[in-house]
Amino acid sequence: MHVQWRFGFSGLTGFLVCLTSCGGGGSSTPVPGTPQPNPVPTLTAISPNTVTRGGPAFTLTVTGSNFISGAAVQWNGSTRPTTFVSSTQVTAQISADDIVAAGTERVAVFNPGPGGGTSNSLTFSIPCVLATPGPASTQTRARLGAYYFDGWSGLLTNFHFNGLVNGPYQDREPLSGWQDNTSCAVEQQLAWAHAFGINFFFFDWYYNTAVNASGENLNGALQVTHSLPDRHDMQFAILYADEQPCVVPPADWSSTVNEWMGYMTDPAYLLVNGKPLLGVIDMGARCSKPSGPQPPWLVPSRNCVRRRRHAVCPGSTSRVASLLATMHPARTGPFLTCPRR
Repeated sequence: MHVQWRFGFSGLTGFLVCLTSCGGGGSSTPVPGTPQPNPVPTLTAISPNTVTRGGPAFTLTVTGSNFISGAAVQWNGSTRPTTFVSSTQVTAQISADDIVAAGTERVAVFNPGPGGGTSNSLTFSIPCVLATPGPASTQTRARLGAYYFDGWSGLLTNFHFNGLVNGPYQDREPLSGWQDNTSCAVEQQLAWAHAFGINFFFFDWYYNTAVNASGENLNGALQVTHSLPDRHDMQFAILYADEQPCVVPPADWSSTVNEWMGYMTDPAYLLVNGKPLLGVIDMGARCSKPSGPQPPWLVPSRNCVRRRRHAVCPGSTSRVASLLATMHPARTGPFLTCPRR
């Protein structure tokens, strides 16, 4: 370092100025032992970058630069279990819960301090894959429907899923009757049913599910279907679950009818002879033996009394396999129905 000294006088006061020349100034060499800040990572690729909605858990490989031990992969801003492989690669465990809904996710990597920070993000796609119409979807000889739409909106820990999640076939997901808590989940089932010639579904409707079903929205699939912009030529109708504790009390009939009318004005609501169809199901009455003469179609099924019952809205857990059909174009054919109590 080159130093110049200059002296100056002003009256009786003297002053000394020390000037440091620009050339040969301060050095940028790190002082030994001083910790250096960690770099900010950079992402260049992720593999895979797309999976099927509702698939199993998987390992995500992230490639880039400036990864350090302790780096964490972030999935939509939340940290996932991460393994450091090298300064250019880390892997992360992505759970099945992370891919239950269709959409676009963001993947990034975070380096801890000192320094460090969050990398750029890359897009991970979970598409909503829909069945294409098949030959059966174009038939016009009859309108064929099924009751009821058998999916649920609760968690996989709910008793509805117990036999599937914890049973011998836990590595398989059914095409129908799974979690219907997203628009894609419902739309996939509507498109799949239509591809095989189904024209409409009955949806069980339950009264006051917030109380009677411990917060599970048993009407969720119906609400999603009503809100979908594309029902894939499928129609729907309400099947009122007329069993305790889901029976509508007299004081709430007006509000219930108003709610039903909101669905019945939907262009996709099922009409018979120009009128909206409303079904009523009561498995308790179907399993009991009424007094007096019985027509053949009212004889209770032996299988019915063996059906396992649950405490919450018993009718909601019965797996009804009957099909309904109306003749087309007259729309006057008989419906197979369960009688009320």
